Amino acid sequence: MNIDKVRVYRQGKPVYLDAVTVGTTQVEIQGTLPRLAVIHNEWINSAHDPAEITRVLRQERLADIFAFWELFPDGSARREFPMERVAISALPIKSHEEWLARQIRKEVRKNIKKAARRGVEIRRVDFDDTLVSGMTRIFNEATVRQGRPFWHYGKTTEDVKEEMGQDLARSQFIGAYFEGELIGFYKLIIERCFAQPVMSLSMIRHRDKYADTALISEAVRFCAEHRLRYMTYGEWRRDHHKEFLESHGFTRMLIPRYYFPLSYRGAVCLKLKTPKGLKEVARQLLPESVLSAALRLRSRWYQSALRPPKHAGLDTLEG
Repeated sequence: MNIDKVRVYRQGKPVYLDAVTVGTTQVEIQGTLPRLAVIHNEWINSAHDPAEITRVLRQERLADIFAFWELFPDGSARREFPMERVAISALPIKSHEEWLARQIRKEVRKNIKKAARRGVEIRRVDFDDTLVSGMTRIFNEATVRQGRPFWHYGKTTEDVKEEMGQDLARSQFIGAYFEGELIGFYKLIIERCFAQPVMSLSMIRHRDKYADTALISEAVRFCAEHRLRYMTYGEWRRDHHKEFLESHGFTRMLIPRYYFPLSYRGAVCLKLKTPKGLKEVARQLLPESVLSAALRLRSRWYQSALRPPKHAGLDTLEG
């Protein structure tokens, strides 16, 4: 069987993974312990013949576990495979007016108005060199974001153009501007009945202008206009991510994800309920309070160790 290579981005960097095509389905191989076989671009591509894919992967000894899920928003479990429910962050959308009036918290509505009063202008924009230049400035504003080294810091305009220029045929870019300068942006990928921000970022030094909330508001308006039923944000988040999503109307939705062992090692990992590897073991064994404390300590260390000199012109670091 022919082994191909597919390019994916991990922690902001391009990575080339082994992949095989079974029928019309491309399957990529991730990780080492265990080796996990997943559908390439699984948010939009389904496993057309899971039984045949499983047979081929086992025969060729390419992976330890085959994992796939029903395409969002299908929440029904219809396969004869071992299954667990995966929590997805999803925002049901009827109209922009419904979202403003009933789905978000009072402070979010206030922040949308504050963004406008403080001079933030929201535009739907084309992907061009001007937008790429603005994105690059935002990427290179701070070495640390959300308590860890920022993956995109140090990228050139060429790097940003290559990464953000993927899937343009089904993408929508939204920009937040202050005095003509791009201070935040959204890249939405448009799927069958939903849209997903694959990149959302704003300048830390303009955080008082609530560009993030203004961008979400425009993204909801776009989805409503195009009759997209949901906006998703990947798997359900914890800590301050969870608070942010809930305040903006996102809810926890469960989607069936199937795991089938292809080797003895895969069977052991599934028995231990750790199909994603050793990092998942730590998450399951440690209490939430311990994990949160560890994340706060890590954030402080990164801010101290990676803080640039004052003359670098960075006003603050996010953590």
